[in-house]
Amino acid sequence: MGALQDFVVRLGGYSELDDGGGAVATDTAEFCYASYLPPNQNGWKSLPLIPGGPRTTLNAVILPDATVLVVGGENYALNGVDRVPVLATALFQPSSYGPGPGWHSPLDSPEQRRYHSTAVLLPDGRVFVGGGNDRVQNSFHVDWDYNIYSPHYLQGDPGQGIPPPLRPTVLTILGPNVTVVDGAFVLPPNPPLPAPPNTFTLVCADILGPNYLDKIVLMAPGSITHHSDMSARYVELPSQAVTGSTVKRTFQTPNSSMLPRGFYMMFALNSIGTPSVAAWVKIT
Repeated sequence: MGALQDFVVRLGGYSELDDGGGAVATDTAEFCYASYLPPNQNGWKSLPLIPGGPRTTLNAVILPDATVLVVGGENYALNGVDRVPVLATALFQPSSYGPGPGWHSPLDSPEQRRYHSTAVLLPDGRVFVGGGNDRVQNSFHVDWDYNIYSPHYLQGDPGQGIPPPLRPTVLTILGPNVTVVDGAFVLPPNPPLPAPPNTFTLVCADILGPNYLDKIVLMAPGSITHHSDMSARYVELPSQAVTGSTVKRTFQTPNSSMLPRGFYMMFALNSIGTPSVAAWVKIT
């Protein structure tokens, strides 16, 4: 809906050898614009190689500033049997703020996360990482555990006396027939065409100094199994700043061909890309 409309990324995985002699993991990545038809921007286009080398059974999580976090996985040897865990994390940033466009290499994972591991975005903007083969308990070591990853937008620099950035706080959503049920804002459906869609207003706090409320993003809650999340979705809503206010934006919800109905985490982002804690929203 915004600059990243219908931007689809696929990455990692493995290919079987033509001679039947096993499989080889890959560190390639590609993207396409799913709604564009030939001859405009059709087909898959290459991205730079994923940092950390070839890997399959990895987990990729879309974050509320449109970055993609890659965690875990394993590298196949030529015979497809000898598997080496990949500890390197990777972060892909398609837009201009934050770490900057391209791949980045945050700190390596403290634990190996191979096949049957999972990584899920939490409503507070952190990422839960857990599970995986070889997570065992014995008298010397406990390995069936989990880690919580704090992305770049939550980091300060304690060594330099820089605290974590101030995060926006979602206060309420105003608009026609908006209700709150079990803690979630329920947004009514748009009227039939040709009537214009509903317009809502997001009201925030904790946006100070030169910052301002910049984007409103919906993120589908995690629904992952065997390293696949077919519901993964980042939707930047069409929105406009309210004149004279740095803490209010009006927005609209698109039709169901672009935004499937259901529950979403709504993140408000300020002008330097710092997300709020999510508010739960139900699109009806």
